[in-house]
This record gives sequence, structure tokens and C-alpha cells, in this order.
Amino acid sequence: MESDDYEVRKATVECLINSGIPRVDIRHEITLDTSSSGGRADLVVLRDGCLCGLEIKSAKDTLDRCAIQKEAYQKAFDLSVLIVDEKWSPLNSEGFWDRERAQRLWHNHLVYTNGKIGDWFDGAFHGISSSRFSRSRQLSAERMLSLLWASEIKFTFGASARHKGIKAAAETIAIREIRQGVITALRKRELNRWEEAFWKRFDSEKAEMAA
Repeated sequence: MESDDYEVRKATVECLINSGIPRVDIRHEITLDTSSSGGRADLVVLRDGCLCGLEIKSAKDTLDRCAIQKEAYQKAFDLSVLIVDEKWSPLNSEGFWDRERAQRLWHNHLVYTNGKIGDWFDGAFHGISSSRFSRSRQLSAERMLSLLWASEIKFTFGASARHKGIKAAAETIAIREIRQGVITALRKRELNRWEEAFWKRFDSEKAEMAA
């Protein structure tokens, strides 16, 4: 049976929680640019000193938009990781490297197989540098700020108008301060409808298993 978004998302969230990341630091469906319809990041992990974006591709998805999404993620997040179902793994059914498929994936990727995320390591999303994952070299202060709503930018950075605020903040505030401001604002943001639905189902299944 082919995996769907919830199955891969659940497995990813379980790995994050088991590696010590609190729920408040795991956000779902965060708009990449609140001033446009530029899509959403499936998961955003908030760590002091590292803003991480995770894109999920279940067996029911396609890889058609991977390249465009990679560019958007690398501008907004310090670390971008693609979580793919084994259907999209660069290793084919015979265990050989599929060059064409590999070229469509991101350098930073993990594979979901039989309910688990393969090659997971607990330090992956704790802001720790490693040879396994590489940080973005295309980070944009303006794109990072674009993760926030106008009210959040105004409250966090004292901007009187959203667009003027993004430009002014990007030019005058150090990237480390912008990063921490964005992380703090996203931690305080109320749950959106996708998050409410996910956590309700997630907690219900956990309760059933514990009963």
C-alpha cells in the first residue's frame, strides 16, 4: 500500500520528538512567503541558531516541483531536507543507483521505508554541523523574514509596514538576530488548521496504542 502525506509526516515527527525536539518547535504547513501564494513548507523545525525546513514526498506525490521547492527552501532555511518515500529513492528496486532519479532529489534527503525514516540521526536538526547534511549557501534574510505575518514582523522588529519592514530589517539587522526573531515569532504563533488536525490524529493514535 502506498504511503500518504500523514504516514511520512507522522514518522518524521516521531523521529524529531524521540531525538529530543519539543512539539512547540515542530511547526506544520508554514507559508514560505506570506505576501504571495508561494507555497508552504511541510515541516519547520525551530532550533536556536538553526531554522530547518522539511519537504515531504509520499508515494502519492510527485517530484515535479522538487527543483523549484529546493530553491525556495534554501533561501528561507539554514537547513533544508527532503523526506521521500522509498518509491523515490535513488536506489532502484534492484539496489542499484538510479542517476536520473537521484538528480531530481535534494542533496539533503532521507528515505521513508516501512513506517520508518532511514539513516536518521538525532543531531540532524539540533543545529549541529555534520558531513551528512550541508547548510544552505543561498540564505536570504528577506526570504527568511517572509515566513512571518505583517503583525509578527511589526511586533518582532518594530516595522511600521510589512514590505518596508522586511527590506529595512534585512539591510540593518544581523542575520543571526533575524533568525532568532523569526524562530521566536513562529514559536508563539497559534496552531493553524493543518497543525490542529495533525496533532489531534497523532495524539488519538498514541492514546489508542497506550490503552
